[in-house]
This record gives sequence, C-alpha cells and structure tokens, in this order.
Amino acid sequence: MINFNLKTLKNGIRLITAPIGSSEATTIEILVGTGSRFDPLAKSGLSHFLEHMFFKGSQKYPSFAKVTQELDSIGAGYNASTSYEAIRFYVQTCSVDFKKGYDILKDIFTRPLFDEKYLELERGVILEEIKMYKDMPQAQVGILNQQQTFPGHPLGADLGGNEKTVSSITREDLMNNWKQHYSPETMIIVLCGNLKDRKTIEMVEKDFETIPKIPPKKFEPFDSKNFVPSVKQEVRSIDQANFAISFPAINKRDKRRFVQTIMDIILGGSPSSRLYSEIREKRGLAYDVGSGVNSYFDTGSYYIYGGVKADKMEEVYRLVIEEVEKIKNEGVTEEELKRAKGNFRGTATRSLESSSSIADYLSSSLYWQGEIMPIDEYIGAHEAVTNEEIKELAGEIFDEKKAVVTVVGPKEYNLPKAN
Repeated sequence: MINFNLKTLKNGIRLITAPIGSSEATTIEILVGTGSRFDPLAKSGLSHFLEHMFFKGSQKYPSFAKVTQELDSIGAGYNASTSYEAIRFYVQTCSVDFKKGYDILKDIFTRPLFDEKYLELERGVILEEIKMYKDMPQAQVGILNQQQTFPGHPLGADLGGNEKTVSSITREDLMNNWKQHYSPETMIIVLCGNLKDRKTIEMVEKDFETIPKIPPKKFEPFDSKNFVPSVKQEVRSIDQANFAISFPAINKRDKRRFVQTIMDIILGGSPSSRLYSEIREKRGLAYDVGSGVNSYFDTGSYYIYGGVKADKMEEVYRLVIEEVEKIKNEGVTEEELKRAKGNFRGTATRSLESSSSIADYLSSSLYWQGEIMPIDEYIGAHEAVTNEEIKELAGEIFDEKKAVVTVVGPKEYNLPKAN
C-alpha cells in the first residue's frame, strides 16, 4: 500500500505527496507532459537537447560544474530523461539535505540559462552520442525498426534526433520549446519519502504555483492505418545478425495492457520465456533475445529482438514466427501463466523499495492513466489475466503479414517480403 495525497495547484500543476515514515531519504520528481513526439521532424531531438541543457546552469548555479558539485556534495542521486511523451527530472537526498537538493532542482528547472557556450559544447556531446549508437548494431536495429514502424511520423524519429537536425537546433529553438511546451497543466510533481516537516510541502507549493499558465501543446496522432509492413536490411562488416520484428499493438490506456504484460513475460520478457528457452538455451543460436512493448497514448507496438549467429538469421526468424503462432493458436499453459504472474508480482513489489521508484510509479500512473491505481489493484489486475484473454490479444497482434522486420547484419537474408 502506498499512502499519498494529490492536490492541484492554482496553475494546474498536480502535486503528489507520499510520506514514508521509515525512510531517511526524500525524492522530488518533476514529470512534464511533453517529449520527442512533440518535436517537428526537422528539429527531431529538440526535447532531448533541452533536457540536457537544464543541468548546464541556472541563475543561482551558473555552470554544470556548480550544479553537479553541489549535488555531489550531499551525495544526491539525480538525473533527467526524455521519452516520446514525457520528460522527467529527479533529485533524491537524505532528509536533512533535502532543501539543498530541492533548491538546485527548482532553480535549474525554473531559471535555466541555456548559455550559448554550453549549448555548443553539449551539441558536440549529443552528436557523439548519436554516432555511438549508430556504431552499435544492436542499438541501430532498434532505431531503424522504430522508423519503419512509425514511418514519416515523430514517433519514428530517434529520441536524440540525427546529425542534421541536432546541428540545426538554436538557442531560440530551446527557449521556445521551454516556453511553449512546459505547461503547468501537464506537470506532475512528486514528493516522496521523509516528509515529516509540513513546511517542506508548503515551500514546494509556493515555489511552483507561480509558474505562469500556458495552453498545453498537442501531439500529432498516429493513425494505425499508417502501419506499413516492410523488410529492411542494412549490411555491415560485422559477425552477427541483429534483428527486430515489430507488430502494431495496443495503446497505453487500453484495458488489455495487463494482458499484454503477462503475455510478454511468457513469450520473451524473462529468462524462462519461450523465445529465450527455444532460441538461446535449447539451440544456442543467440546470446541476447527477447521481446518488449512500446506503448503511447494513441498507439503502440510489440517487438521481438535479438543478436544471432550470422548464418542462422533465417532459421531464427522462422522460430520466432512459430512461437507467436503457437501462442496465438494455443495460448499458454497454466504453469506458464502462474509463473508469469509470480514474476510480475515479485518484480513490481521489489521495484517499489525506494522513494525514487515510488515517485516514478505515482507520476506515471497519474500521467498516462489519468488516475493513480493502488498498487494492490495494479498487481491484482495482472493476476486476473486468463489464457483466453492472452489468446485473443495474441490473435489480434501477431499477424506475419503486418510485421515490420529490420536486420543489421553481414549480408542480406531471404526473409518474407511485405505484401
């Protein structure tokens, strides 16, 4: 059970407080309802670039060195991240140092400098990051598969952008994005942990309710009719074939998301999964193989990935299709269902052992679902999943004729062509 209180400030910011009496740590997290899918294609990577720049200095802490030295001096955990639909910032400290950690996060978030000097330095860092992932076949295959799955749409653009778009981003672009997309009505602030001092909560309310209101920006919807089955192969001088196979799937708010999670654990989301057992353990064809889900407000994809022996790519592709056909036609066993539910229950429970992970759960639940589901109900919804529900959802998702197939390997393979 997670005890929390939800309050909406005058400007629309939602503030969640979650006291943990036994904790000596306190976390503040800020979630902003924007992300890379809000970036115009010509400026893809803008949201990610902006997230990096917040830590480069603010009015009170005017450099990256000052920000990090102050946070490191209290042993804080801190970071930020950009996804397609959300940007997060967090600082976690011991309770006695919370006000200092909070003051730093507040200042870089509300009074950033976006100094031109640091902008050019960080542009170089991000361009090297892009090149790094491009040089990693296992990362590149995922980037290419995302492009194929959501063609010509911001969801298909890489989160970090590309060399051309990142090179074109100006300080004015960053300032406009900050002013136009960081709407209080899309912000969620979570205070979690040692909250014995009521003045702490009052301080946060006072500091953040003065952020001026701006209309929330809307993203470009993706019509599922635009899914285009395709096969794309990139030949490189490497020793392994890296692949990704994706299928159109359900969106973030679909009631069947619990079914999809349990199905994923059984098919490829755990070391005891069917794909892992069949391809790695029984046949020794891969070191890394598995599956996962990309879910967004209006759409989603289910993907299967791996890195396999160069001369076994075609065999592995057939094995993958065989496994998805089995789960579609036969469903799963009672033992698999029981094991997957236990896996989820244990993983979910363990993941909520710190104030930062609880803050993440609370903000995510409120942002994507519009309400905070009690953790016992959340686990219970997964434990209620049936074999028939899995078969039905698998039948809807796993259609080879709809597959988007991407391979980065040493040669081209004889794979089914898209219809």
